[in-house]
Order: sequence, then structure tokens, then C-alpha cells
Amino acid sequence: MFSGVLKKMYTEIENSVNYYLEFENHIINLNQCLEKKISLKFIGYKCFSCHEEIEIFRQGFCKKCFFKPPRAAE
Repeated sequence: MFSGVLKKMYTEIENSVNYYLEFENHIINLNQCLEKKISLKFIGYKCFSCHEEIEIFRQGFCKKCFFKPPRAAE
């Protein structure tokens, strides 16, 4: 069982496309979960910048932090 802040899913293109879920301390290859039963449970929000447990505005940042850090830029 994994728990933590779930970051944006990323992909890797090889002979096939690999999908990964990235947590703070773990990376899960979703291709290994095909045809298996999994469950996800939402337990709250956490801003990537200020780490406050506040509702996320965009890209993992709360509204006040979205406009501040360079990594939130387009």
C-alpha cells in the first residue's frame, strides 16, 4: 500500500508506452497493474510549494503559490 502526495502521471515511450504514478517516495509502473484490481482513495490536498493542506488551484500548487514559484510557469 502506498500513501502520499500523488504527482502528475508521466509516460515513457519505448516499444510500448509506459505509464507511471509518482508519489513523494515511490514510483509505480501502471503497466504492471493492467488487468489487476486497484483502488485509490482521496485523503486531502497538499501544495507542492508551501506544503499547506489547502485546495489545489493548478499543477499541484495552491492559488497563492501558483503565481510565485518558477516551476509553476508555463
